[in-house]
Amino acid sequence: DETLERPLLEAILAKHEARHIVMGHTVMPAVTTRFDGKAIFIDVGLGKYYGHHFSYLLVEIGEFFAMHRGTKVPLPANQRQALAYYEKLASLEPDPSALLRIIQRLKDSPSE
Repeated sequence: DETLERPLLEAILAKHEARHIVMGHTVMPAVTTRFDGKAIFIDVGLGKYYGHHFSYLLVEIGEFFAMHRGTKVPLPANQRQALAYYEKLASLEPDPSALLRIIQRLKDSPSE
């Protein structure tokens, strides 16, 4: 539940005087953000067992991007930007993209 997780994230960022936290271990089909881009998840399952997703985090002069199958895509800074982000990534994927589930969930849920 995001309402429970957000205060914990904010406390961790404040304690470490950080604006973002980068995490792994939970495999996702692409570099993913939550909490207005403050939490960045980078475990994309590069290995064949996890789906061979070719994506990584790129940070350039304080700006965050996903390098997804060789294309640099700005990370979404908020929920409103997420749908366009995942649609762009899915357009770079072979069919059927593992991102289609995320896209459908975003289309079915109301925006912030």
